[in-house]
Amino acid sequence: MKTPPQQTFFIAGVPRSGTTLLQLLLDHHSEIAVCPETNIFNVIDRVLANKEIKKDWQYEQLIAVLNQRLKDFDDPAFSVMNAFQAAHSSYSGSTTELLNALRESYLSAKGKKIFGEKTPENIYFLSTIHKVCPQAKIILIVRHPLDVTCSLLKSFQKSSVSRSYSASRLLQKAAIFVKRGLLAIKQLERLFPGKAYIVYYEQLVKNPQKELQQLCQFLQVNYESGMLDFYNRDLIRENTPVLENIHQHLSNPISSNRTQKYLTELRPFERQWVKTFLGKSISNTHYELPSETAKWPMRYHIQLVLARLNFSLKTYYWREVLKKSWNYLRLKANR
Repeated sequence: MKTPPQQTFFIAGVPRSGTTLLQLLLDHHSEIAVCPETNIFNVIDRVLANKEIKKDWQYEQLIAVLNQRLKDFDDPAFSVMNAFQAAHSSYSGSTTELLNALRESYLSAKGKKIFGEKTPENIYFLSTIHKVCPQAKIILIVRHPLDVTCSLLKSFQKSSVSRSYSASRLLQKAAIFVKRGLLAIKQLERLFPGKAYIVYYEQLVKNPQKELQQLCQFLQVNYESGMLDFYNRDLIRENTPVLENIHQHLSNPISSNRTQKYLTELRPFERQWVKTFLGKSISNTHYELPSETAKWPMRYHIQLVLARLNFSLKTYYWREVLKKSWNYLRLKANR
């Protein structure tokens, strides 16, 4: 029996907002299977397959990315992908039908009936999700913007790719991620009316039973107290020290000790800088940022100008357009 579209949901949120915690909690329900992050909608958008797959290279890129993303998780998703690829060396047709087939195979492997997928960056591809899976539900987890910025900053600092960046440049990079996510909240309400649910991280870790009961009601399943025992299993098999460190706390019971970390881990002028840059986008949430007066180093004034310029010009969007342009030419070739 095929899973009805309304029994499919996607978890989204700015990276470092608690999406992995939410995934683990829901996946520990006897009826819910939450696939680890695939980044599938980013790839679908990049290979121009929002409606259908027409070329072999589109299918090959989708499969390659899924395999690359899933191989580091101790989850049936990777074996499901291998089996599907072995049975389908090529594919052309509806993108929606392809995802439906993968969803059914995954649910069968997990022995569950409700499918979910968690990729934080889903928040930046809500329009793509709506085109491919218009009946799906969206669960958005939102965390205090300064805590998210702080956590992103720490993860960037541990990454070898970002070690050459200045502290002010990394702060700008983190804040842009956060602002994009905050602005996407309005898009969520427009694209998925009545099918979107917002979880606030602080409320989830403070009163997890109450929040999970409400979330289960949204998903139309009964709450199970065993969901809170998520930490008793090893879902993630990390292959780098950075990732192991980032998710280390998920091996322990749920706790609120990771809230308001920004008060001690961001300097006053950094908190003020982020608040100034985020501006009115904060109004999409119930958070209020602290009012502080602090003298900024000159380089942070320069980074604020650059950050505002980058954001107003949507440089992150045009970078993605450039990546897609070559695929567009390939798609049009030999037609």
